[in-house]
Amino acid sequence: MNFNNFEKLSDNAKEYEKTLKKQEPYWKERLDTLPGNPYVYGIYQMIGGHDGLFLPLRYWKNCIEKENYTLLYAGETDTDNLDRLYLAFGNNLDGSKPQGFLGRTLSVSDIIVMRKAGKETGTWSALFVEDIGFADVTEQFITENQN
Repeated sequence: MNFNNFEKLSDNAKEYEKTLKKQEPYWKERLDTLPGNPYVYGIYQMIGGHDGLFLPLRYWKNCIEKENYTLLYAGETDTDNLDRLYLAFGNNLDGSKPQGFLGRTLSVSDIIVMRKAGKETGTWSALFVEDIGFADVTEQFITENQN
């Protein structure tokens, strides 16, 4: 068995993680400045070999740590329908994703943050993608003046 291929895959994964981390400041600025249409949202995912990747909230014992997540996309939408966002991020029939999104298909353990347009008109909510549906993790994930 040739293990050199595994090392190459590991190196590629590390480079991919670096690329995603480098993009995060751009997405954070975009999340803060989008006017909304009428909703603004962000997609957070764990990258790397984190133990909690793809595990439902019950395994986390409701202890979500924001430092385990990377903001990988920010956008606007005309609806607060989370199922539509879930489908838009690779869970539709053709597997397409929004332009600029380099993350994996939206799945369990990812977090969607959302607010109604205009910083003064809405507060942020954070929703954990569960194996079935979504769980509100706003209190654990959103801190004051932070999205």
